[in-house]
Amino acid sequence: MNAPGKSKRRRRFQFSLKTVFVAMTIVALGLGMALYRARRLRRAVGAMTAAGGAVHFRPQMKNAKAPPPAPAWLRRLRGDELLMTPVCVHIRGPDVTDEFIAKNLSSMTSLEELDIHGANVTDAALAHITSMRHLHSLTLDCPRITDV
Repeated sequence: MNAPGKSKRRRRFQFSLKTVFVAMTIVALGLGMALYRARRLRRAVGAMTAAGGAVHFRPQMKNAKAPPPAPAWLRRLRGDELLMTPVCVHIRGPDVTDEFIAKNLSSMTSLEELDIHGANVTDAALAHITSMRHLHSLTLDCPRITDV
């Protein structure tokens, strides 16, 4: 088979088919989780804006017209929610309830500013707000929240 004096050439990287499938499964699970979080965030941002609120993302805090730090083709393909981090939310109006806060703010764990004005929010919504570790500024102007 091999000529005398010539060594058999070894391949550097040899992977079994099982190893390749396991690696692909791990990558697919990671991408799936990232896309799930982006989909939840997209729904929450849509609900906030439909209720008359505003959501500001990290690049927009310094410059309102700043594009996200990603190529345009990727932003068109997946949307800005996958690539940007919401840091500021302003919500107003009677449509905002405890359930609304629980459902939509749970996907925005990186918020730094939260303003809620004139909403039907009670003390029960505060449990969801207290789980936000990065919150620096909180403004609550809701008649149903007590001082307790």
